[in-house]
Amino acid sequence: MKRKSPSKELEDLRQNRLNYDHKAEVLNSEIRAVTGANQLVEKQISSFKEEVTSLRERAKSSKETIAKLTEERLKTEQHCARLRAQEREKSVERENLGRELARLEERKPIYKRV
Repeated sequence: MKRKSPSKELEDLRQNRLNYDHKAEVLNSEIRAVTGANQLVEKQISSFKEEVTSLRERAKSSKETIAKLTEERLKTEQHCARLRAQEREKSVERENLGRELARLEERKPIYKRV
């Protein structure tokens, strides 16, 4: 096997070093690009987490509002049911009073004679 001359070996080593330096610079550039992209993704993740937290708080608030309105509706329905029952009672009472008045009106001539 034939050995290269020292100057040729030195030149090859220098060329290899330049190639490796170039490859290292390309890799470092790619690392910087990926690092920058990762930072952007991390900011987006942070923003999404904040939005999720906000939406969860709004959902909780909405659930509480719905629960309050549901309770209020139930109370209103109960109140309406009581009012309808009272209305029926008053209608029955009015009918009874009307019958009693009619009965008394029928007897009025009898009492006037006495």
